Amino acid sequence: MDRLFNPTDAAIKDSRSHRALVNMGLPIIYTTNYDRIIERAFELNGVPSHTISSIDDIAMAPAKATQIVKFHGTFDNDASLVLTESSYFDRLEFESALDIKLRADMLGKCLLFIGYSLSDINIRYMLYKLHKLRNRIRRDADSIPSAYLLTFGAGLVQRALLAQWDVYIEELDPVNKSASTAAFLESLL
Repeated sequence: MDRLFNPTDAAIKDSRSHRALVNMGLPIIYTTNYDRIIERAFELNGVPSHTISSIDDIAMAPAKATQIVKFHGTFDNDASLVLTESSYFDRLEFESALDIKLRADMLGKCLLFIGYSLSDINIRYMLYKLHKLRNRIRRDADSIPSAYLLTFGAGLVQRALLAQWDVYIEELDPVNKSASTAAFLESLL
């Protein structure tokens, strides 16, 4: 898997989506990708980043670098990889150091989910938990949405459910996924 998810530097530099991620100046990026493509995009553009896959990484995070949180682990630490059904179930308990960090970040920030499927129970459960957490602390009914979800097609039931959870859906072109994702990210710059 390490070799399959290892594009050339030129391919990463040419990626509009990765260039937009770097240029957005985000303080934190959570990813379930195991590879180092996002980190390499930051390195290739000379922008500081810090990978987080363990409690030690959280403690050592520099203040002025984008945190890239590897929520399902990283190829740099095979023991951190979330690959099996059991490891996914463990992740759903939301009790590890990364889970606690995610919960804290979810409470204070609006999230943008890119490349996730609504058929993924992990994502639906996370959005549900996010809604419950934020509803406990919300004082202003007009506060910012919990999250935005980029998708290539959502049904009416999914839209209605996510609207109840304060998650807004942005539909992208299902035919040209890469270009429509890049265009959306570029529109946020």
